[in-house]
Amino acid sequence: MMLKNIGCSHVIVGHSERRYKMGETDEIINLKLKIALKYGFIPVLAVGEKEQNDDILKILNVQIKSAFEGLEAPEAGRVIVAYEPVWA
Repeated sequence: MMLKNIGCSHVIVGHSERRYKMGETDEIINLKLKIALKYGFIPVLAVGEKEQNDDILKILNVQIKSAFEGLEAPEAGRVIVAYEPVWA
């Protein structure tokens, strides 16, 4: 894989621009997370709400639960979760 060949070890999955500008769904993010883990990358899962007044806990709960759907504990333990609200 080309990224591995140039020394890349981490990949960002779920970045707000991909979610909100490119229309990436929670299902797509889950698939990308699984692919990153399969190929030995350390995924950085980006989560966050769009608006300052959004129900933050509900949104983060949905984003994180759907991203980790189907992952076993050892895989899930390799994921770094990064919180950055889009409005920040």
